[in-house]
Amino acid sequence: MQGHEYYLLVSTSSNNDYSYKDSLYLRVDNNGHVYSRRSNSTLEDNYFRLKGKDGDSWTYAINDRDKATIWVNNVDVEINNTTLKDCKAYNYDVPNWADEEYTRTLAKGIGFVKEYSNAWGMGEILKSARINGIEIDF
Repeated sequence: MQGHEYYLLVSTSSNNDYSYKDSLYLRVDNNGHVYSRRSNSTLEDNYFRLKGKDGDSWTYAINDRDKATIWVNNVDVEINNTTLKDCKAYNYDVPNWADEEYTRTLAKGIGFVKEYSNAWGMGEILKSARINGIEIDF
């Protein structure tokens, strides 16, 4: 798409009330900036800056009127009895919108470990991962 190669990320969740499946196209540039886009859009979101430092922030256009602001914080994440050190928490906000604020947290060598809605007070946390064929349960 637009001369770039993307990775397809498919996420699913389900419980007794609903089932959800979504797909997202991701690419990483030479600076460690991660861009995403939906299949029906030409706009790219710059969700992550993998080399971002604690306190860094940036904005990007999400439509003709609105811009998203993202800032990154270095955090430790506790999953059950395991502490993941030096994770990057990416906080997302669109000033003109209500209730969209959320935080996505990435851990070194693992990737996505936590997604939390600051406005709704709920989210998801990683329970297990398979990395290089090795399964890790938290």
